[in-house]
Amino acid sequence: MAQARHVLKAEFRDHCTWNNQRLDGLVKVLRESKTFQASDGISLFYRVTSGREALRNIVGPRETESTSATDETTDETTDETSPPVPAKQPHPGMPLAEAIQRLTGTLVGKDGQLTCLVVTLNSNGLVSRAAVVDNLRKAIVSQCDVAENDIHMAGPVIDGLTVDEASLKSLTTFAGPSSLLIFFICWWSLGSFVSGAVVFLTAAFCQATLLALIYFTGQRVRDDCQRRAGNCC
Repeated sequence: MAQARHVLKAEFRDHCTWNNQRLDGLVKVLRESKTFQASDGISLFYRVTSGREALRNIVGPRETESTSATDETTDETTDETSPPVPAKQPHPGMPLAEAIQRLTGTLVGKDGQLTCLVVTLNSNGLVSRAAVVDNLRKAIVSQCDVAENDIHMAGPVIDGLTVDEASLKSLTTFAGPSSLLIFFICWWSLGSFVSGAVVFLTAAFCQATLLALIYFTGQRVRDDCQRRAGNCC
């Protein structure tokens, strides 16, 4: 069965360059850490990659590693912790400059250095996207030694999460005042406190019942929607 695919793009100021070897450790953590796995051990991600890894797959690990060594002081055994390079490279022996030019505008910035991390959540990851995004921020801070304020994320996952957070904030802020306003309108319109209270409590009961039904059945409906979306991908 096809999986629903939802993309999240992350980058961080000054440190998210293709020659930063710490990106390899970050990708490894996202792929192997139990923090990013469901209770059954299945990853919450459909795919995890970075511009650095894409370059290495095109030109091979040696050229990118040797270039990194001239730009920053790192351990010479970084290759041992790097994600494996596919045996079949799409463009073996392509010059690094040409590979950077080819990826510019997608995984490499216009300056030829800036890159990004691209994470694709599966349906399980989307269900707990708030926790996934929070843990992703923590992993970036831990693995790449950057401030959380320097992390920039974008994509449909972040868009949806932002809408959810804004909706929850609006609900908690305006639910009380709007309920009082509606009650006073009912009281004023019907000219009776008792009649207004009956109408208001009936409406409140219906709304609470509807929200309860969404809470207890929405998860199943959402999974069905995700499966249908995955079949269309």
